[in-house]
Amino acid sequence: MKFKNCLSFSISHLHNKRKLFFVNSLIMVVSIIMVFRVFFIYIACNFEIIQAHDFFGSARNHLYKLESIFLVWDFGYSEDYHDCIMELREKYDIVLYNNTNIYPLGDFKQDIIDYTRLNSEDDIARQSNGFPQMLFADSKLLEVIGVKDKNGNIIKLGMQDNKSEVAVGSFYEELMPIGTVFSDRFTKKEYIVSYILADNQEWMYGTVYNSGVLKSMDEWIIALPDMSKFEDGFVSYMNDVYLIADKNEVDYIKADIEKIADKYGVFLLLESFDEYEKSYKDLHHDMYYFSNVLMILLCISAMIAVITISLVSWLKDYHDIGVLCTNGFLDTDFFKIILTENFIKLIFPGTISFAILWVGDIGRGLPVKLFHFTFFIVILLFLICTVIVSCIIYHEFKRNNPVNLIKGER
Repeated sequence: MKFKNCLSFSISHLHNKRKLFFVNSLIMVVSIIMVFRVFFIYIACNFEIIQAHDFFGSARNHLYKLESIFLVWDFGYSEDYHDCIMELREKYDIVLYNNTNIYPLGDFKQDIIDYTRLNSEDDIARQSNGFPQMLFADSKLLEVIGVKDKNGNIIKLGMQDNKSEVAVGSFYEELMPIGTVFSDRFTKKEYIVSYILADNQEWMYGTVYNSGVLKSMDEWIIALPDMSKFEDGFVSYMNDVYLIADKNEVDYIKADIEKIADKYGVFLLLESFDEYEKSYKDLHHDMYYFSNVLMILLCISAMIAVITISLVSWLKDYHDIGVLCTNGFLDTDFFKIILTENFIKLIFPGTISFAILWVGDIGRGLPVKLFHFTFFIVILLFLICTVIVSCIIYHEFKRNNPVNLIKGER
């Protein structure tokens, strides 16, 4: 049987059982929404880790998180911490990033950029909602994570003609093309646009594993950190600090970092991402346990309900299936029809569920990427159940001959 004929037959069959179809769809909608909610709780608990994996990718194998165990709002401590990090940067590949737009960093806010060499101050102010989002990041960190320009080349910021190179998001490509020079109105430091970022690249806004979120860099400007700007309140001006190193070197470097940290009276902890994730999960143990138990129980309940109503729907068709068998329908034709009908029973309520969840959750500010990922997992789970149910129903019909089927319940 061709797919067109199979689809036509399935739609006609469902139309004849439209009351049962709508009841089935209603139960499916409720089940999908319920499972989505449970999965969202589970994924939300793991969202920090999922984001970190997405953000760093394979770079996680070469990056180690460097944290101060006691971060206190004490400028004396901050100065010691600053001096310690500066010494470590001279010996090892210690990299950092900051994107909080704090004024002492010399960020390019609307009121401190010299726009005289740009096209139009009004245009930039209007199109960038006041000022661009700044990211200060070491060039080696950009390379390891794989930030690329329009041509697919890795971003490598440095100095050009005594000007600090910057990369601008694709949003500013026409306003600030490559070669554009601008300066900080206060420090008079000059910058030159050397790269236009590729579209739809993301960076962690905030701190990894601590309420950080991935954001598009299409409206960002990336510059190298000016370490002289970090002297006051150094701790509060950084999002994350990392060590780039091979695994076989880490033990030696870790011991040396502890010695240097002791010299300055600061407390530093160097961890791999696996170690950091374990610490993170241990800290949120109760939340993980609750979300796991809730997900398992509700998912099993929803799946049982869906499988049961689907089986009942088909088992009422013994007589009709028997008549079709006597008219030359093949086993493969039945399996195609069963599979097609069950897919329709999933697609219809799945679309309604998506619309309901989209309006409700996206309207409340749920990240689109997280929404899509969660819904995909849920639909995949129901899709697997659909295939399983189709196989069970097919096996049930196949083991009966047409005469027994015709005598069965209509």
